[in-house]
Amino acid sequence: MENEDTIKGYSLIHWGQNIVFCPLFFAIELSFNTSDRKLVSSIQVDVEPILLLEDIQRGSLIAWIRSTFKLSKDAPNLGLDPNRLEEYLDQSKFALVDFTRNRTTLTDAGLTELQMKILEIVSEKQPTPELPIHTPVPKKDLLFGIQKIQSAVSHLTNDGDSAGYIGGDSSKVPFNLTLNITPGTIEDILTKETLTNEVRMLLKVKKPDYLGSSQWEFKDGKSTIDVKINDFEWLEKFRKREFVLAPGDSLLAMVEVTSRYDIDNNLISTRHTLMKVLELRTVNSSKEFKQGELDSSEE
Repeated sequence: MENEDTIKGYSLIHWGQNIVFCPLFFAIELSFNTSDRKLVSSIQVDVEPILLLEDIQRGSLIAWIRSTFKLSKDAPNLGLDPNRLEEYLDQSKFALVDFTRNRTTLTDAGLTELQMKILEIVSEKQPTPELPIHTPVPKKDLLFGIQKIQSAVSHLTNDGDSAGYIGGDSSKVPFNLTLNITPGTIEDILTKETLTNEVRMLLKVKKPDYLGSSQWEFKDGKSTIDVKINDFEWLEKFRKREFVLAPGDSLLAMVEVTSRYDIDNNLISTRHTLMKVLELRTVNSSKEFKQGELDSSEE
């Protein structure tokens, strides 16, 4: 089922010098669409928000956007009110932009306040009156949405360039054009505990890094993992071609595995660093493996 009710919920305003409007607008539209999909996780309905360009006001470069909502055919809609949902998404995106205003860094404490602010908004708007139960949007999703918005407006680099968000109630807030959020920043903010272990692993070579040691791709069972090589003696021999490394060959190695967890004990990331190569096992020699070893190295 698709609900085609549309609401002129908010607008984007751009002004300044030498702004290339179309690429900038579509970058921001994509970032807001991503944010909307994260924000709807707080309600108990399987709904996909879709943003569409409705109109462009020339001169001041104001773009009006309307929203449509695509509902799952099989899932109950719980009395979903598209107007209330639009108001919730509009005010939540306003809160995201306002949260970053004048900030040079983000903190976990600040994200907690933002998380509670958005929870208050959805609780007030009640977009699903038949089931008024809402959950906080995960901090990781909030950070991902903010990162997408900041990436979109980062193209405004000329002096005098600026951009802002106009909410459905005509409130205005400027975008922060200088705040830079990287995937590493997101991990640092969310991480509450880091566990490091050194394990013996059999890794099948998928994609070597011939120029550096930053990231090699290996197959670990059915999974593909990126591994940094810190066995520099072995790496030097590889670069000097003292041995041949063919597709499908495997390395038996000691690998440092670093796992990062958030405050709710959810895994944020896992990094692998190869500390010592114990043995190079070529495709031909693999025929001598035990069956269990063969199974672990197959793609």
